[in-house]
Amino acid sequence: MKKVRFILVVAAFLLLDFDSVLGCVCVSATIPQKIEQAHTVFSGEVIGRTATKIRFKVQKWWKGTPYYEIFIYADSKVITSCDVSFKNGETYLVYAFRSSPENKLETNECTGTKELTAADEDLKILGKGKPPTRKMPRIRKRRSS
Repeated sequence: MKKVRFILVVAAFLLLDFDSVLGCVCVSATIPQKIEQAHTVFSGEVIGRTATKIRFKVQKWWKGTPYYEIFIYADSKVITSCDVSFKNGETYLVYAFRSSPENKLETNECTGTKELTAADEDLKILGKGKPPTRKMPRIRKRRSS
């Protein structure tokens, strides 16, 4: 009987989806706190993606430099339950932060990033927003000497 119980317990652990059990655990913050903590806040449509970066066509800006397009980077070495599962063609409200030491824009569920259709409360606090006004600068590759 003990052996059967042990096998059932082991089988249950193997069948569990730990992300749905544990979920993403974030420090609670109000929307104004999330705005304050973010380097950049914008709404935009995902127009391209790779394993390490997501390209957005920006619709509105609330904080940061108002580019027409922007890249948000993901850490491809680490996958967590807090990662946002961005889908091409979907529109999101993005709260992004600068990573260290690379200084790239990143985001996750804990920042407040979500699909725009689920962001009514955020949008009430953020207000109208502004349209983008600038092109992203081209990054020049350094020539090796």
